Amino acid sequence: PYTWVNPYTPFQAGEVPPEMYFGRRALVLELQRPEGSCIVYGGRQLGKSALLREVARQFHDPLRKQFAVVIDVLGVGDAAHGREATVLWSLLRDRLKEVGAFETRRTSPEEIAKALREAFAQDAKLRVLVLLDEADQLLDADARDRFAIVNELRRLMLETGRRFKVVLAGLHNVQRFQQIPNQPLAHFGRAIQVGPLEPRDAADLVRKPLASLGFEFDSDSDVLRILSYTNYHPGLVQLFCHDLLIHLLSSTTVAPPVRVSRQSVDHVYQRAEVRKGIRDRFDWTLALDPRYQAIAWAIIVEQAENPQQPETFTVRKLQTLAQSWWPAGFSATREDEFRGLLDEMCGLGVLAGGIEQGFRLRSPNVVRLMGDVESRLIELGHRP
Repeated sequence: PYTWVNPYTPFQAGEVPPEMYFGRRALVLELQRPEGSCIVYGGRQLGKSALLREVARQFHDPLRKQFAVVIDVLGVGDAAHGREATVLWSLLRDRLKEVGAFETRRTSPEEIAKALREAFAQDAKLRVLVLLDEADQLLDADARDRFAIVNELRRLMLETGRRFKVVLAGLHNVQRFQQIPNQPLAHFGRAIQVGPLEPRDAADLVRKPLASLGFEFDSDSDVLRILSYTNYHPGLVQLFCHDLLIHLLSSTTVAPPVRVSRQSVDHVYQRAEVRKGIRDRFDWTLALDPRYQAIAWAIIVEQAENPQQPETFTVRKLQTLAQSWWPAGFSATREDEFRGLLDEMCGLGVLAGGIEQGFRLRSPNVVRLMGDVESRLIELGHRP
């Protein structure tokens, strides 16, 4: 009594308490399976880090000789050329020691890998799940060294019958590398895309925590309205509902249960901070590649200028549109390469659709939220 808590934590990326984790059950099980996929990709703030931590939380059970570690390898790719392997294997050694999986004083990558092989040979029950987050730069660096790190990890998985398993998670580079033939990532299984939440899971993330605090929605349409504003994006749902709860607590004078009205939902959406948060997350993903920016901004300008036109675009129409705005950026891009870019943008949660039905922006609210992108598009068009 006389207190409250806000369970929505939009600014704690990846740190999602179990009771606030909704959906992705099939993905969690797939990553835990020894023979399951080893590659995860998706846009920024779509829940990759939270997924890895949920997988580790459920898998980790020292009493059953099951150990899971999540390692952020963002800085490994920044290491001096040739030292990436030393940095990664040292991180792996130290984290496995922390959780009690195995211990060695060896320092070279070869010796650490040898010690791991010995540990698995000595204990037939031992299982280790290593989840490498932010792996894009690591893969970039490893590609220059003919994938020496990835090959060694793959060998270790094969020799232990996948009782030792590595999962690589990242943005577009993880997706791109996996599609290249004759490279070791092709043996890591089908890539898993972490996109927006499924409708039921997204609705649960809106409804259940608020219901636990005594707030019930007047209508299901108001929940759908929030999901439309946030594009079923878990980070944005957290952001919106965090501010919605603050608004409800500051404006409520009656005892629970309290009804959540359409006016309250619209009031939060009109707040500049919320709209900026939604816009920023969209910009962060587009900033991964200037070609993403050119394609998305061109669609926004086209729809703003021709609101009566169909919202879907063919591959050829989009390629012509992008080339008209940024000739230098797309002059040497073949149609199959351009289709690959569109597929990546779908994987990152920016676009929806496909070759047969056409491509469109995943969220129609983006056109209104982004405002004037034409000036940014013109500026981009002058770049080499």
